[in-house]
Amino acid sequence: MLSEGWEIFKKALRYVKEQKSLWLFAFIIAFAGGGSQGLHLWVQSPIPAGITGLSPLHEFGARIYQAARTHWALFALFVFFGVLVGLFVFSAGVFSQASAVWGVAEVEVNGKSSVRNAAKKGWESLGGCFVLSFVFAFLITLLSLPMDFLFKLIGKLEGVAFALGFFGEVIIGLIFFLFSAVASMVLELSIRNVVTRALNPWEALKLGIDIFKKRWRDVTVTWLYALMVSLVGMLAMSLFVTVIGSPLVSTFWKSSRGESPIMVGLSILAFIFAWALSSVLAGVFAITANATWTLSYLRLVGNLPDDSGAISQNY
Repeated sequence: MLSEGWEIFKKALRYVKEQKSLWLFAFIIAFAGGGSQGLHLWVQSPIPAGITGLSPLHEFGARIYQAARTHWALFALFVFFGVLVGLFVFSAGVFSQASAVWGVAEVEVNGKSSVRNAAKKGWESLGGCFVLSFVFAFLITLLSLPMDFLFKLIGKLEGVAFALGFFGEVIIGLIFFLFSAVASMVLELSIRNVVTRALNPWEALKLGIDIFKKRWRDVTVTWLYALMVSLVGMLAMSLFVTVIGSPLVSTFWKSSRGESPIMVGLSILAFIFAWALSSVLAGVFAITANATWTLSYLRLVGNLPDDSGAISQNY
């Protein structure tokens, strides 16, 4: 089982290297996300504010937010455009995930693919994949709230109450981890049901659950390989950020303290350039995880195209 998963993983790496039609979608996935795993550069800029607090992109956004808070109308406008941008970025990620799924499936079945064909199928599958991905994100966010509440509550407890609260946090954390892991596996299967079989979200979800029930061991192995890719990607990104972080932070700090418009502008351009390089690196890992899932899915359900162009069911 593990050896078969390793062969699928190696094939995914080969497809990513050889199929240039996947590279565009890799960049967008790295930037916008859209699946259950992978890097998300919309949140993780090259120098995240959570690491240094000095990213000019975050600084620029913070200043806009502070200006918007001066009047309710500006704040409402800020929230409105924030929601629009968020939905656009999320949709772009889902579209690219779906396009990459079809691109890898075409290569596996026909030996080749194209950006045009993959993008066309991604657009056709956008609605169903968006619904599935949005529901997944909503559930994960909703279920994380009790953990956050309990974590804050534990900080106020002492003695036996603290021990019980800590034990409860561990139990809730394990339940959350198991649920999110299973939900992410079902999501990946369901998205591929939408793309390869043109099913609506509900039918795709039911079939995804059915596949997971029957082949959960194989699906879990695929999840572990995809998780490994994501973790290695995050480690690589952390090292990359560390290497480029010091000079960029120093430049931005000096320019912001001196209030030099030219230096601030050059600093922001440097961050954008670093962001682009980060996207290339993150894209390799993001598209590899996507391809690993798709190839495993085709191995599970069969990959012979029927008359409608969908992937046949054979699991």
